[in-house]
Amino acid sequence: VESRFETGPKKDHRLCTPPVTDACEEAVETANHNKLLLVHATKNQLVVCGSVFRGICSLRNLSNVEDQIYFSDTNGEKSYVASAEESVSVVGVMSSFSTRESKTLPVFLVGKGYGSHDSTKLIATRILEDYSEWVYFDSIVEASAVQANPFVLRYL
Repeated sequence: VESRFETGPKKDHRLCTPPVTDACEEAVETANHNKLLLVHATKNQLVVCGSVFRGICSLRNLSNVEDQIYFSDTNGEKSYVASAEESVSVVGVMSSFSTRESKTLPVFLVGKGYGSHDSTKLIATRILEDYSEWVYFDSIVEASAVQANPFVLRYL
């Protein structure tokens, strides 16, 4: 083992909105299940998305995972990537996105199952740097046709 970091437990609860403060009385020490680990090789970084804080991700130094490069729990629902539920699967793959200005941005595509307290975005493209109005982990492209439907369809 070259480097090690424990991602939990953290003070959290599914009903708490990040950042979790003492105002959320339901918050307790909660195990963090690592849902997505992706290597961002060009920047020597590791994308880490867990089950705490509604699936918010962080960036860590790939050579020394104790070194956190980026984490923010104040960007709201747009930054919820993974699922807070242990049984919900999350998959991802690294890619790039070309802007209209011909700038190539590092991104990852993420797909996930639907959990009862999750965002309805099941498939999204997430950015891995600040660019224009986007911040780290913003969803820049959404497959809106593949979103969870809270209504049960009934056929007569």
